[in-house]
This record gives sequence, structure tokens and C-alpha cells, in this order.
Amino acid sequence: MKRFSFLALMLFMSLMIHAAQQPAIIAVTADNDEHTYALADVQNIFFSEANMVVNKKDASRQANVRCVKFGATTAINEVENDGITLFVYPNPVTDYLQVIGAEKNAQIRIVSLQGNIVKMSNESRVDVANLLPGVYLLKVNGKTLKFVKQ
Repeated sequence: MKRFSFLALMLFMSLMIHAAQQPAIIAVTADNDEHTYALADVQNIFFSEANMVVNKKDASRQANVRCVKFGATTAINEVENDGITLFVYPNPVTDYLQVIGAEKNAQIRIVSLQGNIVKMSNESRVDVANLLPGVYLLKVNGKTLKFVKQ
């Protein structure tokens, strides 16, 4: 009975941990309100004029987004912005990733979640067609951004 109780407790704990680690994004608006969305509920994130917009699959949207934080997908939960705007698009990407805001001829590194450098470039348009589908980190100008390769 003691062993059964221990196994039941372990199963319960693993289910709770798994439930708490569902991939999510946190959209921070211009007035610093935070809105959390399950990643599975997000249709896309795009730029409309000077605004970042989060479109949900239920047709609702969050406009005037200042930044997006990622939760429970990797060890990096937040990317700080020190006034230098750095963007990558499209995200998710299939062939070419465009890096906006990097210094001219900056060293761009694409790193797997295992920490391996899988691509390096000095150009703002990076060919990622040969990468396997998954989540990657792009490191440039002392900043780290996440993107998804489809």
C-alpha cells in the first residue's frame, strides 16, 4: 500500500508539473499590462504599422503589444530590451529569416536548444531552409531572440 501511495503521488506531481509547463506567451502592452495566452491558442504575431499584434485562433486579438515573453518552452523566459529594437521575421520561418535592428555586419549565431551553434552569418537575411523544424535561439548584438523553424 505504501508503494502504491508513493507511485500515485509521483504520478500526480508529474501531471501537475507538466500542466504548469505548457508553452505560453505573455504579451506586454504599452501600459505594462501582461496577458498570458497558451501557445496553442495563438494564430500569429505580426506588425501592423508601428504596433505588434497577437492574433488568437478564436479571432480575438491583443494590439499595442510592447514585447512578448515566452514561458515554459525553454530555460529563457524573458528577453530584456535595453532600447535597441531587434526583431526577426517571419516567425515561424520556413526558408529565410530576416533580422532587423542588428548592427551592419554583426555576427549572427543560430543556436539549438541544446546549446549547439547550427548556423553563423554576417548578413541580415539568413537562410535557415536546411535547419530541422523546432525552436532555435538567434544571438546578435548581445541579445537573444527565439524563433520557430517549420
